[in-house]
Amino acid sequence: MRSRFSAFTMGLGQYLFDTHHPDFRADLSVELLSDNNGIQWQSLQIITANRNPALSVTKACVEFKATYLEDESLHVMHERSLFLRYQGQWVYTHGEQQPSSIGRNQSCPCQSGKKYKQCCGR
Repeated sequence: MRSRFSAFTMGLGQYLFDTHHPDFRADLSVELLSDNNGIQWQSLQIITANRNPALSVTKACVEFKATYLEDESLHVMHERSLFLRYQGQWVYTHGEQQPSSIGRNQSCPCQSGKKYKQCCGR
């Protein structure tokens, strides 16, 4: 998960494509994954990362929040992602978006140490 976030921040579409399960690549291309569309990824917070023994050792779920800037506004993407073990490595299959917003009294995701309302939330 962390390596894919880093790849998104650097526009490394080939890596993102290669770490995406082949059965879930229908609408993807290296070019599409390389284009950030003006998004500047800021930070990643892993909420939970676990393998569910009931599923098997070939499946894992990662819940995370990623903050990003788009059109000078700060946003949060909250997702539960499913990864499968494929040819010896973990690959992304798909994710379920979770509702998320930044509370005015929460720490600012830009990691300034200030509250959101006193920083990027102005």
